[in-house]
Amino acid sequence: MVVPVAVQNAVAQKCGDRGSIIGDYASIVDMLDYACTTGLSADVLADAVDDLRSHETLVPLLRLRIMNIQTLISILSVSNPEISIGLKNLAQID
Repeated sequence: MVVPVAVQNAVAQKCGDRGSIIGDYASIVDMLDYACTTGLSADVLADAVDDLRSHETLVPLLRLRIMNIQTLISILSVSNPEISIGLKNLAQID
């Protein structure tokens, strides 16, 4: 809601979540945390960061999102225990 659409698109295209094959739990390691370059200027990125930092409701909205995700994970774990087992095994990978 705060960051310009062009910045959101650049981040999503160049630095967004990577896909994985269903059931290939090892492929999800580092799929969110990897080095990337948006191609945007330092000024554009600095403005986006300033916009995010000045947004008073961002932290509460992120907390709400985290709780929604935790609820979905709980539902997934109950309805698909094999996925839950695979993810627990992945957590033990060094």
